[in-house]
Amino acid sequence: MANHHDRCHIYHCAKRVRNFQAPWYNRVELTCAVSSFGIFYGPCAGLLVADYWIIRQRRYKMDDIYRGDAESIYWYTYGVNWRAFVAFIVALAPVLPGYISKSSTLASPP
Repeated sequence: MANHHDRCHIYHCAKRVRNFQAPWYNRVELTCAVSSFGIFYGPCAGLLVADYWIIRQRRYKMDDIYRGDAESIYWYTYGVNWRAFVAFIVALAPVLPGYISKSSTLASPP
């Protein structure tokens, strides 16, 4: 039979596991976690919208989407569109310092 000390130890271990599995249990951490999605998905959505509406002018070449060679208009250097990567970093740069400062002030799990 477990004594009081063993039960307290099990309780504290379970509490730490809960904090590891669900770090957003606290409302402040939930707000930070949800905000972090917007920080990273906002620039991605902006790139996709700009590509569809401005660059491609709402036209796609369906044959080229599924072609994996250099003749496709969607073929990039080593498979990476470096202009999109740079645009993503430029869009992320203004909000990243605020996200880092907010994340670093969160309390550590108990």
